[in-house]
Amino acid sequence: MSNPPLRTFSYGGADVDRFWRKVARGADDECWPWLGKPNEKGYGRFGVRRKVVMAHQFAYVLANGALAEEHCALHRCDNPICCNPAHLFAGTIADNNRDMWAKGRGKITHQRSRTTFSPEFFRDNGHPRAKLTPGDVAELRLLRSDGWKLRDLAARYGISMTQVSKTARGLTYREVA
Repeated sequence: MSNPPLRTFSYGGADVDRFWRKVARGADDECWPWLGKPNEKGYGRFGVRRKVVMAHQFAYVLANGALAEEHCALHRCDNPICCNPAHLFAGTIADNNRDMWAKGRGKITHQRSRTTFSPEFFRDNGHPRAKLTPGDVAELRLLRSDGWKLRDLAARYGISMTQVSKTARGLTYREVA
């Protein structure tokens, strides 16, 4: 099995000096904020050899030499503008998502309504777009077994007849007994 390709940046000594001039370095345990303009998500950007790279990733590569292609530089400090290599570690996007949810920073935005759902909502309701609560599902299944028509249940719960059928048969909301 071959080693995964590594991500490195082609840079010279002048690029490294220019990079560190844009970082407010402090003690090893402090965040070192990027002084340049951040992107829309708050991460620093750095232009090197006609390419724009994430400042924290550039700092990681300077300190560690390379980053595996499937990895990105993640922040232990949860500060997107931090460029302190001691605060950075390599991980996959999945690792980053798990870290985000574990630290309570995750949220899901419903694209049509632009409504933002907190992690608590996600845990309490199973899915932020769910139209039925676990209690609704149990009641719907009971009513369907008592002979209620799909159309009547769809009107009662504000969902389609197809969704009523799938829910009643246990094809959706499987975790609800």
